[in-house]
Amino acid sequence: QTIRQRRALLSGTLLFDTLLFTGGITDPASLYPPKDLSALRRLVAAIQDSSRFDQIKRDSAIYYLLKWHETDDRARSFASSMGVHPQFTALTDAYWYLDQGVHIRKAIALLSDCRVARDWTSKIMQIISLAPHSEASDMIVQYVRTVRPLLIEAEDIELYLTALAEKSILDAWRFISTFDDYDMRHRLLQLILHWSVQRAYIRCSIYRT
Repeated sequence: QTIRQRRALLSGTLLFDTLLFTGGITDPASLYPPKDLSALRRLVAAIQDSSRFDQIKRDSAIYYLLKWHETDDRARSFASSMGVHPQFTALTDAYWYLDQGVHIRKAIALLSDCRVARDWTSKIMQIISLAPHSEASDMIVQYVRTVRPLLIEAEDIELYLTALAEKSILDAWRFISTFDDYDMRHRLLQLILHWSVQRAYIRCSIYRT
């Protein structure tokens, strides 16, 4: 898949786009991926000239771009020469894997490092959910249990609940019981009941065929 195809799959925004947004680069899609060497220079200049990037984010963004040259290890050489701390290269590695849709489990393992900031939970969960169905639920549960991100958005909570139900309906019920808010519990109960009925219908349809 090309970068543009991945961006389209991810509702128009890569994790790298989000990083560029934080640096005040308002239209990442116009700069990344660069079409040629001149475009690459413009992108690098935009990163280096941004007053909203601290040095860590600036170096991380350049490191991300250099990961396209993994065969000659330019990214690692850059990180070493700039003194980029391993926790930041690990975080950038994770974002690069997620944006490319490769080595998702490795990305989750990198994000589980307690030194790594737990940002952009919704986007990460969206990316994981795009994995093959047989793997997505397992990896979503792995992500939440090992990385322990704050699940604030309703979509993230519901995605985790259905992933839990795929693995263990009992764990799904236990998760629902952790909510004190009646309306939220009721909403999640309705969701899991609907999921259970839909699941049973699919199984019956398979048996009939």
